[in-house]
Amino acid sequence: MLVHSTADRHLAVEQWLLSAARDRELARQEWTDRGVALLSLGGIMSAVRLPGRLVLPLTDADTAPSRDVDAFLAEVLGGGPVICDPRSLAYYCLVPAGTPHAWQDATPAWAPLEVGVLGRDAHLGVPRADCTGPDSFSPYWAVPMPSMGVLCEPTLVARLIERAAFAALLDHSVLCPNCKPTGTGPACPGTLEGLRKAMSRAHRVVRPV
Repeated sequence: MLVHSTADRHLAVEQWLLSAARDRELARQEWTDRGVALLSLGGIMSAVRLPGRLVLPLTDADTAPSRDVDAFLAEVLGGGPVICDPRSLAYYCLVPAGTPHAWQDATPAWAPLEVGVLGRDAHLGVPRADCTGPDSFSPYWAVPMPSMGVLCEPTLVARLIERAAFAALLDHSVLCPNCKPTGTGPACPGTLEGLRKAMSRAHRVVRPV
């Protein structure tokens, strides 16, 4: 049985990721200098942005980013690759390039959750393959790409969005004065109806009729 070293896997992953670079040499230099390279989405991969505040309530962790949140994402996404940006506290699930098109009907309903589906004309700061820990404010692999070209299964990402929408729905109904029966004033941006629609759209992606 052929066993590849961690260094070999990192090299193979980076070679594959460079296919998304407009300038491969510049991307390599960015990895060397800063640990992060700006790559284009919509060609070999797309990304689904999940705000940390949406993910954290689903875990046993007290804060994000953290190893506990990373482990949770690895479990629920079957080891599919996820990048964490600690500065914006967002997680980016790497998915097949065609996902934004497949999800175009669902994406608008996820606006109350601040979920973004990024494809063509979007770019993402992608860390070097060996940047795998929340040790600084730089992006890192919360869930490393296990081998070149392996991406998250979109259905698992949609199921995670569905769970997050349900959790947000419960929290919102308790905490938001505008959504309580006695509440007054204009509806807030994340109304119950909007969150219900977000959950419903995610449900349809996970379990199409």
